[in-house]
Order: sequence, then structure tokens, then C-alpha cells
Amino acid sequence: MADEVTVTSETGAAPAAAPAPPAAAATNGASAGPRLDATMFFRRLNRLYSSWKENKGSAGWGDVDSFCVLAGRAQQEESGYRKSAVLQIYLLGFLEFPETLMVFTPQKLYVLTGGKKCTFGFLPCFVGTDTMLEAVASANEASEVKLELLKRDKSDGNAANFKILTDAIQQSGSKVGVLSKENPLGELVASFKKALTASATEQVDVSKGIETALAVKEGEELENIRWAGALSSKVFKLKFMEDMEQIIDDEKSISHEKISMGIEDVFENPSKIKVTIDPVDIEPCYPPIVQSGGKYDLKPSAQSSKESMKYDVIICSLGARYKGYCSNVGRTFFIDPTSSMEKSYELLREAHDLCVKELKPGKVVGKVVEKVRKFIQSNNATLFGKLTKNLGFGIGLEFRESGNLLTSKNQTVITEGMAFNVAFGFQDIPIPESQRKKKKLESYAVFLADTVVVLQNETKYYTKVPKAWSKVRYDIDDDANGEEEGSVHGAVDTTLSGTRNQVLQSRLRDQQRQLEGKETDQERRDRHQAELMRRKREEAMRRLEEQNSDKSEDRKKEKNILAYSEPKDYPSELRERQVMVDMRAEAVILPINGVPVPFHISTIKNVSKSEEDKATYLRINFYVPGTSLGRDVLPAMQNAIAKFPNKMFIKELGFRSSDAHNLNNQFRLIKELQKRV
Repeated sequence: MADEVTVTSETGAAPAAAPAPPAAAATNGASAGPRLDATMFFRRLNRLYSSWKENKGSAGWGDVDSFCVLAGRAQQEESGYRKSAVLQIYLLGFLEFPETLMVFTPQKLYVLTGGKKCTFGFLPCFVGTDTMLEAVASANEASEVKLELLKRDKSDGNAANFKILTDAIQQSGSKVGVLSKENPLGELVASFKKALTASATEQVDVSKGIETALAVKEGEELENIRWAGALSSKVFKLKFMEDMEQIIDDEKSISHEKISMGIEDVFENPSKIKVTIDPVDIEPCYPPIVQSGGKYDLKPSAQSSKESMKYDVIICSLGARYKGYCSNVGRTFFIDPTSSMEKSYELLREAHDLCVKELKPGKVVGKVVEKVRKFIQSNNATLFGKLTKNLGFGIGLEFRESGNLLTSKNQTVITEGMAFNVAFGFQDIPIPESQRKKKKLESYAVFLADTVVVLQNETKYYTKVPKAWSKVRYDIDDDANGEEEGSVHGAVDTTLSGTRNQVLQSRLRDQQRQLEGKETDQERRDRHQAELMRRKREEAMRRLEEQNSDKSEDRKKEKNILAYSEPKDYPSELRERQVMVDMRAEAVILPINGVPVPFHISTIKNVSKSEEDKATYLRINFYVPGTSLGRDVLPAMQNAIAKFPNKMFIKELGFRSSDAHNLNNQFRLIKELQKRV
């Protein structure tokens, strides 16, 4: 639904932003839907073909002369990691077309489609897929590989179309690649499979070949992984860690499954953790995994049990997906840990850091893994026997790139642009007999996972959750003087205030003894808990200072009010005739006569929203000469008003929409952005 606009202008200073060239207008007055990027499509198509031709004789491609990617009828519970879905998202850019056949021949890509329903992000949208692809096909001249579109024809059951496709396959050669592990549903796919079988060509699985072609990411893909990693980190710190700490402080009994579901809910409403991102663009890679109580499964397929979280060794893994691209992060937390737990964890952390450091362009994956394994074995042969089978895997549009596992057998040469989920740990570590009574555990596990990207000069973490020992240990058992060996909660007041007060008093006592030079080993370990509390207080203070803009020193500085240097810098997800907030550019893009016009947030004085006659109204007032500017105006805006007293200024813009969703969302984002700037 397009947002209608009304404009109120008056004589004043220079306009806040110059209007940009109009984007393609919506057809026949209809609201604009998602569009395909022809340049990106053909660039990625040619990259795919280059990988195929260069590695045609490899085991992944099986020397095929052509290959097919078949998408069937959309299914609600279907995995988003199917090779057919992944390849479509790669080529089409966060779009997925159901009931579409793609046949790749040496010089041409044939696409048989015609459905009106596509998937944009993770939501259905009703836009002609053939219409969108026709717009892409118009750019054929600049590409070595051509695109030919075929429209579905029910009159003959697509017999003529199938003949074109099978003839093209037979003319290419005797071997055709297929995705043998997929079983797409629908009459279109079933009929084509019969026609393909009748063509008497040899069918070879090319799943590994496609996976290899997508292993090295281009800049835009890495940016999506960076956003996914940032989201994973935010969810982990602001949701899981805060929930876990609250549960421990309140001594609640909450199941692993319920904690996992609470984390998953954030992806439906990211504003719960004050993250301003469109929920359409995101989803969890898998149900978050929370484990404790001596029962641990370090595989990515593990499930959170219905048992209550125990206050001992807690492992959490979660992954966020942004525009189809995945990230993953995992941490282990210790409640009243033993000295042996610290040693196990520190060895794992050092090995994890070593693995990330060694993932450099030109190195062989297997040799990196072998170096890490030898490091662990030389330091602790017992823990080496508890090490997980692999140290992680490649990550991208697929959560787990099975052809790029971090194992000793993988002879892949690491290349700039590869992304990895470095994830491994030690399973079933026995607890010494002398400590089992206190811990109520016979064994435990430790685990770390991070998403990293191989760049030219460094391997960069895209997930940033603290993993230093002082950041993952919690001490709540008041056992500093060694007077008794109770349970995890045995020596602590069971009331909420009692728990918190006693923990705080213990920390203050430890700090004082440290100053006096009388700190015991136990107290030195417990002292680390004070660092956690300090970090939390500093973070709370930072947020408070950001919100209290009138007290922030940054407000006193001259701030650049330029939104964009040129129209090509506009966000790719910009939709025609709709209000949009770009948090990164600190800009609000408003449609004026169909033209997207950006305004820096500092030009906006206030914004209001109302509902009347089944419509939603958004009103935006701007700073203009002759009116009270108030104390919130930035110096740069104040100077612009004073510098250009005889120019035209927009005083007010009004927007009306019968679909309240977008205006409600943008109103919230504008208010949030005003707080930040």
C-alpha cells in the first residue's frame, strides 16, 4: 500500500535534502513489490558458470554437461536450506519462486515459471514472477550467459516447454546434473522429471558442486553475514544472558525449552531487545539450544529439553539469519566453577582463538585443523580424547556447508571471502570424585562457537560475545571461607533480596581483602564476578546517557546532516511510494510525488501519528526559520537555518495509508532514531 503525501511549505532556509531521481514507478497505480537486481543477477550467474566450468571434472560437478534446479510447490514446513532455495536466493536476492524450473546449459539458462506468488524474505508476496524475470532478461546483451524465459502452458500440460528443455539438455551432452536428495512436490516438477527420465540422459547429483560455487562470498553477501552476526550477538547478550542471569538471581525453575522459545520470540519482535530491524528480513537459523545439568549434546541438531535449567554448567547456541545469510554463536557459562573447569575452558578458548587466527587465505583447511588438534593434544591428552569430531564448517546461505567442514581431511584452500562457523568443544569431561557431591554432576561439557570471515589481511569475528573466563563464570555460593560444602544454593539466602545482597557483600569483601593483600585463591576467583556487575552497570549507564540526549556531550558537537552523497547510496530494500527509515544513514526517506526524498533525522522537529476513518495518518514537522527551535536541535541544523534565511523550507509533510503496518513501524523507527542522534 503506497503512503499518500501532503506537503506544507514556507519561505525559509535551504532545503534539508535535494530530491533524488525517481525510481521506477509502480505499474497501473499498484503498490510496488520486490524487484530483481539485473546487474547482480547476471554477475552471480556468470560466477556460478565460471565455477562450474573450471571445476567441471571434480567430484562435486561430476563432469555434467548441464544441470537442473527444480523448485516445487511451496510448503510451510519446508527447509530453507534446500539447494534449490539457496541457489534461487543467491541469484534473485532474497527472493524465492515456487514451482519454477531452472535448466543450466553451457551458454543459456532456461527458466520455466509463470506463477504469481513468490517469497520475499520469509513472507509470501503476490507479484508475477515471469514479469520480474522479464525485466531481468532485458539485460541479456551484457552477459555471456543468456537468460531465456518460458511461460507455463496448461493447454498442453507444458509438453512443448518440456521438449524445449529436454532438447537443450540432450544437445549439451549425455550427463545432466540434478539435486537427487531433494523431493519437490507439485505437478509441474513431477511431469518434468518424467520427461527428463525419458530423455535417457545420465543423471548425476551436483549438490556439492553448487555448494562449492557459493563458498566464496562477494561483498554484499559478507555484509549480510555481518548483519546476521551482529543480530546473533545482540540476541545472545540482551536476551539469553540477561534471562539467564535473572533466572539465577531469582532462583526460578525454567525449562531449557521455554528459555529457547523466549529467544525465538525475539526474531518475531526484535524491538523487545531494542533492535530496529524489519522482522521480514530475519529468522532464527534453528531453535536456540540451551543445555545444563550434565546432559549435553554439542551437535548443531541438538534440542533444548523440557528439564529445568540447572545452576551448574550452562551451554547456549543460537544463530540468526539475515536476508537468507546465516551466523552462529555459542558460549559456555559456569556457576560456582571448580578449578578443573577453568583449566578445561581456558584450553578450549586458546584452541578456538588459534583456529580463527590460522584461517588465512592460501592455507589448507586440513592443515589448520591438524595444527589445532596437535595444540590440544600436547596440552592435555585426556581432553583431546573428548574433542568434537570437527571444528566447525563453512556458513552462508546454508547454515552448514557440508562440503567445507573444518576437518583434517578437507583439502580446500582457504580463500578470501569464505565464512566459517568455528564451533567445537569437549564432551563428557568427568568431574573429580571429591567435587561431585558439591556440583551434583558427574560430567560436563564446554563449547565455543563464532562466525568469522576470511578477509585479505585478517580473519574477522562477526559475532562478538565476550568469552574471557571472567565473563563466563558466576559465583553465587557463599563458600569463600571453606566452612561447608553445600549445594549450589546451600549457603545462600533463598529470598531474592537475600541472594543479591549476599552476593554483593561477598564481592565487596573480596575486593577489600585484595587491597589488603590477603586474598585467598577462592576469593580471587570469586572477584571476577565483580567485573561482570561493573560491566552491566557501565552498559546501563551508557544506554541511559544515549537516551538523555540533552546531557550527552556528543550533542554539543557539530554533526554532519548529510543523508546520502548520491541516490545510488540509497538502501537496496527501499520500496516505492513508502516511508522508510534508514538507521545506518540516520535518514528518513519520504515519497514526494513518487520520488524518494531523503531527510537527515536532525532536520525533523517532531512526528505524530493518528488514526481516522480506517486510515492511518503520519505527520512530520521540520525545523524552519521563524519558529522556536527548542533545545534538541543540532548545531548544524541551527547554523543552516541561520545561514540561508531566504531559501525555501518544507515545514510539514503528511502521509495517509489504509494499511497501518508500515506507517506504524516507521513512526516507531523515527522516534527511536531521534533518541539515538
